[in-house]
Amino acid sequence: MEMDEQRLLEFKGELEAIATYGNETITQKEFKDFFNDFRNYATKHGIETPEIFKYSGSMIDFRRKMQTYGGYAERRQVLDDTIYSLCEIINRINIKENNNQSKDEYIDRKYVIKELKESKEIVTKYGNIKFDSLNIKEGGNSIVIFGTLQNENVAIKILITNSKNKLNRFWCEFANVIIKLNDLESVAKLYLYDTVSIGKYFLDIIVMKKYNGTLKYDSNYTEEEIIRIFKQIIDCMEVVHKKGIVHRDLKPQNILLDENLNIVIADFGIAYYNPEIFEMTGHTVSSERLANFDFSAPEQRNSKIQPNPTMDIYAIGQIVQWLVFGETHKGTHRKKLIEKFNSKRMQLLDSIVEKCLDNEPKNRYQSIDEIKDEISKYNAQAKRKMTSSDKTDKNIDVEEIKDKLVDVLDNICGTDEKNKKFESYNKLNDEEVEHFLENLGRNLNKLQFFNEIGITKFIDKNFYDHSLVNKMYYEELNKLYNQIKNNSPELKSSFIEYVKLAINSNVYELPF
Repeated sequence: MEMDEQRLLEFKGELEAIATYGNETITQKEFKDFFNDFRNYATKHGIETPEIFKYSGSMIDFRRKMQTYGGYAERRQVLDDTIYSLCEIINRINIKENNNQSKDEYIDRKYVIKELKESKEIVTKYGNIKFDSLNIKEGGNSIVIFGTLQNENVAIKILITNSKNKLNRFWCEFANVIIKLNDLESVAKLYLYDTVSIGKYFLDIIVMKKYNGTLKYDSNYTEEEIIRIFKQIIDCMEVVHKKGIVHRDLKPQNILLDENLNIVIADFGIAYYNPEIFEMTGHTVSSERLANFDFSAPEQRNSKIQPNPTMDIYAIGQIVQWLVFGETHKGTHRKKLIEKFNSKRMQLLDSIVEKCLDNEPKNRYQSIDEIKDEISKYNAQAKRKMTSSDKTDKNIDVEEIKDKLVDVLDNICGTDEKNKKFESYNKLNDEEVEHFLENLGRNLNKLQFFNEIGITKFIDKNFYDHSLVNKMYYEELNKLYNQIKNNSPELKSSFIEYVKLAINSNVYELPF
């Protein structure tokens, strides 16, 4: 089988799987066939065999060799450097051998970067993009640099190829996104498309808004922050899917953050565009294997499978798993989210992630709507627990207690962001809220001479009081809690969850 740039990029994902997680999806024969084909091609064209390709007798040998380079990130970097360098060499050879193409179609990436560093600007029909220093992010067929255009900070994606297929896909990325998605705040804002002169080359560029960076892992994320990011991603992807687009490359590097730290989905470079909706699709090569290994669905390794929103849904599951633990999940025995956040809403998110990550596409959620339906059912069930009539045969009126609780929390916490009574720098968990409620009566007795009290008197956390609260609202909260605890203990956890959300975020909604 002939060796070309496409086959190298396809096999890169398999090599990543072997080098990192060790859960290969190819046979030993397929592994050997690839390296035999490469060696034959290299001998024919005088290409020096890369160091990591010299240990290709078996997948075990290859993995052991890769382990000598360090951790997963280091191994991936070695693979990237090796494969992308080979792609440039092979692409150049194949272009020269093709009588229908010119030698000049090969683009020297290093030359382009050198020219950019020296010129410190790109001349476009919309004005000159200027940059003092060159901060470059490299991909397979493009580089991204940052500069200013008419005093606006911009990111410039430069296509480093003259392949007709990739030029077509690049144009579709711009045209389809700007027509269908450019009004969405949660999708990276594209400004312009142009063909510019960089040294001896004419290259296509997309200029877009510059954002505050990409989504990063933070071991200190709270469950509120994780759920907030999850909700923003599914809200955005729900619209994207309904517009007939499958992203196919959702990963943290393609999730940007705006000035308010809201998520913004970027890089639709390998997206699938429904041909029934889009006149330009860019789907010119049916055999392409696309996307990353860590976050992409397993069926994306099979280039013949029709793209489907379930691919993005799988990636969303991996992103949530990564947000909690700093790593994705492959294989069996997934690390559960509740090992870190054991609350009711994280139990729900855990079950959602479990279904998103099913290896069989038909067993996943088939749409974002189905995920939202799952959340809505959970919320409805949780509300019924607080208001169900089968609990009113006790000596309390649950409906009345709920109404009073909403009023009390409005007065203790504030009704909205502008009127909040205090600010929390450290979120409370279930145990801390229960401790607060259990000791509320005792602490009120200690503060018998106070008419107005700040929440800092009750909770040993880093809170800042904006205003004091009338003591009677704390007394009423204590009374309501004891009524639930003594007469309907099955509602205690829902009561605690409700109070926790009010204190932590001033949002009076049940978990989601």
